[in-house]
Amino acid sequence: MVKMGQPQTPAYWATNPAWGNAADVNRVILPTVTFLDRMSVFYGDTQVDFVWPGRAHTSGDALIRVPKARVIFLGDIGFFGVTPLNGSGFIADWIKVCDSLLADPEAEILVPGHGPAGGKADLKEMRDYLALLLKEGRRSYDAGISAGRAAAQLDLGKYATWTDADRVATNMARLYSEFKGTIGLDMDRNLAREAVQEYNQLKRRP
Repeated sequence: MVKMGQPQTPAYWATNPAWGNAADVNRVILPTVTFLDRMSVFYGDTQVDFVWPGRAHTSGDALIRVPKARVIFLGDIGFFGVTPLNGSGFIADWIKVCDSLLADPEAEILVPGHGPAGGKADLKEMRDYLALLLKEGRRSYDAGISAGRAAAQLDLGKYATWTDADRVATNMARLYSEFKGTIGLDMDRNLAREAVQEYNQLKRRP
């Protein structure tokens, strides 16, 4: 967050007024309280737990749990009906976090970072998208197929109807970094750009 400074508003945000205006000045406000693995706070008699579940959508995700209500706010660990974006994530670990949540008897109402509130069936569906990406991506990688072509050739099945299905190109590029052992905390933007360009060419997208 310190490195971000005052990031410029991306030009493409102009396509959606809800995201902000191109002339906006962005300022990152640093937190005054941090935690390592777990922290609990109380609002009256309501306990709220902040939990680091391990690497998933990023290296620093957090779950916000309200045990009394059996609610867990997933942040961007959860995308329900929306294609997950794996720009700086760790697919294999992300799947493990999902599996842990699916096995948690206290997880009942799940609020994703993207999409409507749901439950374990919704999380399982998203988890299976990640598993499909991991399985088929590994097969393509081992066959020497480029990330962009692997994304274009992947049969997404029902996931092709999800919002932002074209994110598969960026997701595949990040996954290839995982297979190569070159993965870092941040997105490899050059690799992602190349994958997206090839994907668009193969899919005949502008």
